[in-house]
Amino acid sequence: MKTFMNRWVFALTALLSTPWVVVAQNDVDALRYSLLRWSGSARFSGMSGAFSALGADFTTLSTNPAGLGLYRSSEISLSAGFTNVRTEATFLGNTSDDNLLKFNIPGVGTVFSMDLTRKNRDNEWKRVNFGLGLNRMADFNRQYRYSGFNPTSSLIDYYAAEANQNGGIAPGQITDAYPFGAGMFYQAYLINPLPSDTNQYYSVAEGGQVMQYGDIRQERNLSEMVIAVGANYNDRLLMGFTLSMAGIGYEATQFMEEEDTADKHPDFIQFSFSNSLRTTGSGIAAKGGITYLVNDYVRVGLALHSPTYYWMQDVYDAYITSRTETTGSHEWLSPPGRYDYELTTPWRLLTGAALVSPKLGILSVDYELVDYSAMRYRFRTMGTSEERHTEQQLNQLMASKYTAASTVRVGAEAVLNEFRLRAGFSYSSSPFSKEYRPADDLSRWSWSVGGGVRLNRFFADGALVWQRQNEFFQPYTLAGADVPGVSLRKYTTDIVATVGYRF
Repeated sequence: MKTFMNRWVFALTALLSTPWVVVAQNDVDALRYSLLRWSGSARFSGMSGAFSALGADFTTLSTNPAGLGLYRSSEISLSAGFTNVRTEATFLGNTSDDNLLKFNIPGVGTVFSMDLTRKNRDNEWKRVNFGLGLNRMADFNRQYRYSGFNPTSSLIDYYAAEANQNGGIAPGQITDAYPFGAGMFYQAYLINPLPSDTNQYYSVAEGGQVMQYGDIRQERNLSEMVIAVGANYNDRLLMGFTLSMAGIGYEATQFMEEEDTADKHPDFIQFSFSNSLRTTGSGIAAKGGITYLVNDYVRVGLALHSPTYYWMQDVYDAYITSRTETTGSHEWLSPPGRYDYELTTPWRLLTGAALVSPKLGILSVDYELVDYSAMRYRFRTMGTSEERHTEQQLNQLMASKYTAASTVRVGAEAVLNEFRLRAGFSYSSSPFSKEYRPADDLSRWSWSVGGGVRLNRFFADGALVWQRQNEFFQPYTLAGADVPGVSLRKYTTDIVATVGYRF
């Protein structure tokens, strides 16, 4: 536990989370599991998710469960598709492209409809419907590479600074104290004790002027099992409630290499450092919503999602190889690491309005508000005062680094007899507060098109969705130094098909 906390203090001192600190949970992890992008059915996707005032689509059980009350028959549906993620990475003037293609099941579920007017035609409660199934809420799959000549710093400098924090540490203790970072670089002869003070360390590539290569691959997704109930009152007021049981699966493999291509360092040739992280988590949340049919053509909807309370576990390890002029080749494998913790994501508010004509089609507009500054960790594995202090520091950082962000979605559907044509777009603002907002601010744009056929009992839909997202990746940080980062452009293409049967 002491190792975990020491690395946390160092990461927080830098005021920026870095993927190379594999042991510690950070604000980037919390944001990853709070940024949702529902994919669900092809009809939902084809209209860019503008469904807060609509219903009779299984994905609405995850957004506004009041839409469940609009079903007039029982139904089973299955959605499947492919996601291609192209990531464009720019680092020190060099740009590279990478693609990752994945098959996925964005949604599967069934709805059971109960007609309450069979025995009493005058019953103002028209229907009670129940839903059960799975919807995908976020996709973590992507990979990217970057490379460039860094004239100012080295990753080795970062781990030398880690070893030197709090007055330094004796060589006999460094490996146990920092088994996933400075201890590995010490065993690889990349940081060495100063002759004048053996508790302080220097980097064999101090000041940079090295060629840097990075390779990152991320996989898996966040999905939820939904159990929902919806009711229809007098064909005017729809109400719904969903119990969400979310599951997180996240895997990241990261590799970084540095090489003294310019022959600037007398004792450094090359090193390769890799780490892997596997995160699993389960969470629970509640979602409630209402939809009001103002008249036969106008509908408004409102939904509120509680925070999701996650129980999380990280499993990680790291591996390093190196070559130096004086000591030759070295390698070192970290021990396996594990940490259990809790995460709370923010409240979520959705509202929308729609114009609906059974003969012409639909025009729908949604607005979503999420305050990302409300993300919170709980570190209670050991319950030490140091652990509680670190938890408080990180939560304070997230409260200042992030802010409320908005998403606007617009979707349309045209009716052509039994056929449907759909289109939509959405925009999400940056979750960063102004003082922390990078140029690549994590804003997201999305466009969609789709179509389908609706028969008496059978329906089939297809959709094509494009999304562009800006990001910024900082490999490491150094106090008082301008460390170059990686500007990322993420382009996601989703192809979704849905088939369903009413009974």
